Amino acid sequence: MSAPLPRNILKIPGKLIKSPTNLSTTSPYGGTELGVCRDMAFDFGQTTDEPVAEEFKAAVAIILQSERPVFGCVLRSWDNDMISSIWHNTQTSTYGEVGILAKVSGSGVKRAGTNLGTRGFKLLFDAHASDRHPSILLYNAIPLPAESAELQLSIGKEMGVALMFRAIPDSSARVYVIDQRGNMSL
Repeated sequence: MSAPLPRNILKIPGKLIKSPTNLSTTSPYGGTELGVCRDMAFDFGQTTDEPVAEEFKAAVAIILQSERPVFGCVLRSWDNDMISSIWHNTQTSTYGEVGILAKVSGSGVKRAGTNLGTRGFKLLFDAHASDRHPSILLYNAIPLPAESAELQLSIGKEMGVALMFRAIPDSSARVYVIDQRGNMSL
């Protein structure tokens, strides 16, 4: 391992890009920018089993059971593209502004039992310093407002929206890649 560089020991600022199509162009790479992130986390979601041999009373293997990767972040910005991409039920005003709608029934309403897998899209967490920091590409990200999310609307704190994206396989069985943006392929 090379010697650590102080310039690489920092928070990795970045933004979310929905459905990028060409990573060799400028941001948003043919997709839609959803906003600037803070407080990002990627959980690989791996679970394992450790079979114990009765004669040794110790684990004799580590068996991968499942992977349920999830990317979480707090978005610092709020616009129509982000709302309509993330929330399952929205409304549009006569002026074209999109808002979040809480409704349990009606035409087009996604309610309990809805397969949210059909709302998936490619999601790129694009690190600002892409020559030094890794980006994350989820090939089929399912948007989910974080279950414990709160909408911060106070004078003492910057507004932020906590989001989660569950990664499931795309049609080519790809789930995610974490690498320099230049090494990624769509």
